[in-house]
Amino acid sequence: MYAFRPAEGFSSCKPARCAEGGTEEANRKAVRSRVPVLLDPLNGGKMAIDTATLQVAKDNDVTIGITFRQFLAAGRSKRIRLLVAYRKLVQLCLKKGNRILLSSGARDEMGLRTPQQLVAFGVFLGLSRQQAKWAISKVPEYLEGRK
Repeated sequence: MYAFRPAEGFSSCKPARCAEGGTEEANRKAVRSRVPVLLDPLNGGKMAIDTATLQVAKDNDVTIGITFRQFLAAGRSKRIRLLVAYRKLVQLCLKKGNRILLSSGARDEMGLRTPQQLVAFGVFLGLSRQQAKWAISKVPEYLEGRK
């Protein structure tokens, strides 16, 4: 489990628990347990989440999180598979009405990305500019207010 930590000076923010996906079993377990965010639900560029799991995620108010970190760490051929799979995932999420969270997923300061870069990443994955902006601004605000 991971937690979003509030930045210094934002003590009113509540940490949101996240589950890292990757396998069909891990994804199903996370959405059934009603964890607020399911991060990176794909398995190395292979779809490890289906429409039934996405429907359960929507019903249980689970946000689907996509991190840029995976793309940075992937080799060339794996990056292409990730791109194709995440585009398909984004299409399914939009069709089903799932909330999407875009994040750098940074583990150090070299992995940090600007909001403009994350919006461009979202557009690259198939979101409109407005949807990508929503995924990096309003969805985190919603998660902060969630108990």
